[in-house]
Amino acid sequence: MRREPCLPSPADRRAPWRRALPALPALTAVLCTAALALGLVLFARPPAAPALVRTLPGAPVAPGWPATGQGAFAVAGGQVYASPHQAPVPMASTAKLMTAYVFLSRYPLPAGGAGPSFTVSAAEAGRAAARAARSESVVPLEPGQRVTERQALEALLGASANNVADELARWYGPAVAGFVGEMNGTAQRLGMAGTHYTGPSGLEPSTVSTAADQVRLLRAALRLPAFTALASSSYTDVLGHRHVNTNPLLGREGVFAGKTGTTRAAGRNLVFAARREIDGRSRLVVGAVLGQPRPSALTTAARQVMADGDRSLVTAPVVRAGEALARVRDPRGRGVALRAEKDLTVTGPPGAEVALGIEPETALSAGTPAGTTAARVAVTGIRLPGATSGAGDTGASGDVGGSGGTGTAGAGATRGAGDAGRASGAAGGDGTRAEVTGSRAGVALVTGAVLPRGPATIELVLRPWAWAAGVVTG
Repeated sequence: MRREPCLPSPADRRAPWRRALPALPALTAVLCTAALALGLVLFARPPAAPALVRTLPGAPVAPGWPATGQGAFAVAGGQVYASPHQAPVPMASTAKLMTAYVFLSRYPLPAGGAGPSFTVSAAEAGRAAARAARSESVVPLEPGQRVTERQALEALLGASANNVADELARWYGPAVAGFVGEMNGTAQRLGMAGTHYTGPSGLEPSTVSTAADQVRLLRAALRLPAFTALASSSYTDVLGHRHVNTNPLLGREGVFAGKTGTTRAAGRNLVFAARREIDGRSRLVVGAVLGQPRPSALTTAARQVMADGDRSLVTAPVVRAGEALARVRDPRGRGVALRAEKDLTVTGPPGAEVALGIEPETALSAGTPAGTTAARVAVTGIRLPGATSGAGDTGASGDVGGSGGTGTAGAGATRGAGDAGRASGAAGGDGTRAEVTGSRAGVALVTGAVLPRGPATIELVLRPWAWAAGVVTG
């Protein structure tokens, strides 16, 4: 016997919605609870840090390079500006900068200390006549003579002694060839892609470098505590003769350290460090000029490099006190502006793009009073003028933050007053720096009125912003 299917009654077919009526209140409550929970999550969740980009005023620096040879400079721990055509060329005795750097890295000299003593070999003392016949730069050395590390490095950098360079390499061990290998390995680690050493003195034309690489080297060497004094020293030899430092600008125009190098193949070279008054502060300028034809051309080119360094930075506020950078919005869409508590001032290359990040700081709720710090704005990086995307983006870590609330902006953070760091590689191994006036964590963004409701989310305010007669508008 076939069983008929169970079908709804005519009444049920006429009004199917009547069966769902008893479940509607419970379903509505569930949906409302879920929506409220989702809203709380969306509005209470810390948002991803938004980003702003502000451009420092002024045209990018266009240095006036030497008519011949090469030039390069960097201010503080910043971008290395280099003349076109940075091809490796013979560097002559500027190679001794690396010799000293490698030796000091293994045998650090304490302030005022003499360091360990070494013995002059009979073989090196016996080469004196041959070196003199080649008109090499040497100092008198006697077989068995005891020489302290400080004396040797003063002879190397102050008197530019080739014979001492070879002895330093031998003392370092295991042999001169091994020391030269360490020089090349160090050059590679410093990003000196255009540099190759074949000896510790620079006498060989096969020892080559670029002006930009020499700036990188001296900037690194100046971080060694004893290096500045050694690179500005003169030397008194075993016979009592005084050898005056060969740097023609030493003690002039802010120059306090460096190294010369001259051979027929290399021409005249100078790598130097100077303290210059730039944008209202004393700043370190490291420069190099290679391949100059005569002494006057060398000093003229070095002065031009320093003058270019003098105009390579600009200081300007990228955030103005009272400027509305963000707002707090409650779930109903009502908002309260977040305004900068004070100026955020940055020093960097003209035309550089400064990236700013805004991060929430305080959990806000209904009734939060006006003037409450809700977030902070800080410099997160800087892009050099003309850099393509992904190139030249750096937080600069650099040499020394100044006083009076000036620090150094690193990637994702700022450093406070007086913080010191080391120059680090960034774009092309150089990076640049943004010196930031403000607290360690940037500038506070405070509420402009009582917060109407909570929870709330912080939104970035994208407003037109431009420079006009030195005043931020928009």
